Amino acid sequence: MQTPDVAPVAVAATTNIVISTTDMNRNDKGIAADEKQDSQADTEGAQASSTKSLSKSITDYRRIHGRTYSQKTDYWGPNDETQNEALEIAHYWETLFFDDRLFLAPLNRSPQKVLDVGTGTGIWAIDFADEFPSAEVIGVDISPIQPPWVPTNCKFYFDDVEQPWTFAQEFDFIHIRHLEASIENWPVLYKQAFDHLIPGGFIEIKEFDITTRSQVFGDEIPEDHIFHQWAKVMFEATDRLGKTLAQTQNHSIGMALDA
Repeated sequence: MQTPDVAPVAVAATTNIVISTTDMNRNDKGIAADEKQDSQADTEGAQASSTKSLSKSITDYRRIHGRTYSQKTDYWGPNDETQNEALEIAHYWETLFFDDRLFLAPLNRSPQKVLDVGTGTGIWAIDFADEFPSAEVIGVDISPIQPPWVPTNCKFYFDDVEQPWTFAQEFDFIHIRHLEASIENWPVLYKQAFDHLIPGGFIEIKEFDITTRSQVFGDEIPEDHIFHQWAKVMFEATDRLGKTLAQTQNHSIGMALDA
């Protein structure tokens, strides 16, 4: 990563986890590991018990053909170490592709409240928190696959972003990345993001188009090519699930934003 413009500071690491669920006894306020010490003794006991129980239910993964998956049965991706490593490699090459920039939005000042939707391993949120130590960074995902030690200005929520958002605050910057084949209603997701954005704030969206193109063949590759056949099967499968992979095609992101 490039050296950030802000003055270097020593940032302590801490366990900073908030659990908020939709399908498992949703607690809209969440349970924060760093907040329990400020509670009264009886409240501490209740929260600690709830945290322990809730954590067990979240980490009770489904196991299919040697891979692990979250309890959210309509999400296609595994959440094991193999997948997590792939996510971090993708973050690395994508950051290099964007000239070591974590975002392209023209932020005019250091953002104070930042939301990373579909944070995955949390690597983007952690890098952003390191680069902007004055910002409060929240990452949201359905799987608790983030590292236990993170910058003090970074928190993770375990929740389903397709359900109504319960954040009390608004955000300067909302980052949405790689939710392909994960969202049933994109306009609803974008509306919730806009509803939680401060005036003048930014939403940045990065999604893959899995259609393979080649300069050798002149844009799209032949229909009988294995990559074309693979993409065709993936499009058909995700359309049947009701969570298409074609959200980047035919200006569909723009239309969803307009909706």
